Amino acid sequence: MDEELQPAQLPRRIEWEGYEHEHREKTPDWFWGLALVTLAVFVLAIFFNNVLFAILVLIAGFLMALFALREPQLTRFALTYRGLTINRTLYPFTTLESFWIDDMDENRDPLLLIKSKRPLTPLLVIPVHPEDVDDVHEFLLAHLPEVEDAEPIAHKLFDLVGF
Repeated sequence: MDEELQPAQLPRRIEWEGYEHEHREKTPDWFWGLALVTLAVFVLAIFFNNVLFAILVLIAGFLMALFALREPQLTRFALTYRGLTINRTLYPFTTLESFWIDDMDENRDPLLLIKSKRPLTPLLVIPVHPEDVDDVHEFLLAHLPEVEDAEPIAHKLFDLVGF
């Protein structure tokens, strides 16, 4: 018989590591495609006399190329009685609203989606190892409500273009 863990039975700390995103090697064709799209939008911006937007497009294209070359950082996550820690940044439970574990996609690790009250980080998207999902779920249930949520469209878009 599977009993729910009482708060006294919960682990004091759950720790795991994960990469900020799945790394995919970019081919020269990918960079040519980025350059072509950047150039096309740049030309359109110039055609419509929007020089500021044209400059912004060039900068964005350059930054995307730099970001594509960068290896993803290994990030440390921890859940404690105080809150969620990402590397050395603490998100106290008082600043968090709810959580949801999205494990519907079998092609990737489950994602922990935490809704925050902070305006600059409204939704934290954290990879969780499949073997840690149950422990993380039980721990968070003792501290936050579970509210169904979905991976942000921006994350899906970055995944689509190879980030």
